[in-house]
Amino acid sequence: MANIGGWWLAKFKAWPGEYVELSFLANRTQSSNRAVGGKLFVTNQRIIFLPHLCDFFSGGTIFQASFAEITEISRLPAGGDLFGGGLRDRLKIGLATHAELFVVNKLDYVIEALNQRWQDHA
Repeated sequence: MANIGGWWLAKFKAWPGEYVELSFLANRTQSSNRAVGGKLFVTNQRIIFLPHLCDFFSGGTIFQASFAEITEISRLPAGGDLFGGGLRDRLKIGLATHAELFVVNKLDYVIEALNQRWQDHA
């Protein structure tokens, strides 16, 4: 079975028939005191964040959600947690129980691309 990611990222196994459609460098807000660097992958089945190895080995965690689990993809305006990426507008991926936040470049493009994939696959 194939891995998703690269040599500098935490390893993650792809599901059968899964392939990467898009990827973006990103920082994931893991807490109000920590943003974790890595890469956000959009596959034909889900969205996955893989932290780079330095952050992974110091407690950075992997995030993944199938398109069926996602309730919202939008922009969260800047504000709040200073060390968690709150100085910039962030990508918000809403789930039934919580929201995941990511700092990405070209935020409007990323939101549009993710919303398109979410609508196509959900």
